[in-house]
Formats: sequence, structure tokens, C-alpha cells
Amino acid sequence: MTTQGIETLSDLAWTEVANGSTNVTIATRSTESFFAVLSPTEPAVGLDRDGTFEGEAGKPVGYSDLTPTDRVWAISNKGALKVSVVKS
Repeated sequence: MTTQGIETLSDLAWTEVANGSTNVTIATRSTESFFAVLSPTEPAVGLDRDGTFEGEAGKPVGYSDLTPTDRVWAISNKGALKVSVVKS
């Protein structure tokens, strides 16, 4: 089953966008970017961005073949940002 929703990200805290889904795609139409990471717990706000994937308009971030315990987190690069999250 595929579900699609809108999440509002902030640059002050990570938002859990997927938990228990097999495939996840996060996209935005904004000129601002976001970062996404696969982590079992909420990452620290100051997380080194080297371990993350950056998404922006025309460049979504996707994860596939996730296990039921995998959790995907996202944070805005600057201010509030709306993203589309598709899970299957």
C-alpha cells in the first residue's frame, strides 16, 4: 500500500518521516533544501551533515529495502519547509 502526505520540517529539530515502511521518497518544490538520514533514534540537531543526504527541488531523497525497525528522519536546511513523503 502506498501513502502520500505532507510534512512540515523545521531547522530546529529532526522530524521522523518514516517508520516501518519498505520504501520512502522525500521531495520538495521549495528553493530551500533539507537533509535526510536513516537512524534508529532521533539524531542530534548539530549532526555532522556528512552522513546525510541533501534533497532540494528536482532532487528527492529516497530509501528502499528498509526493515520494519528502520526510521527515516529529515530536517530543513533553513526555516520551515514543506516536503512530500511517499511511503510504500
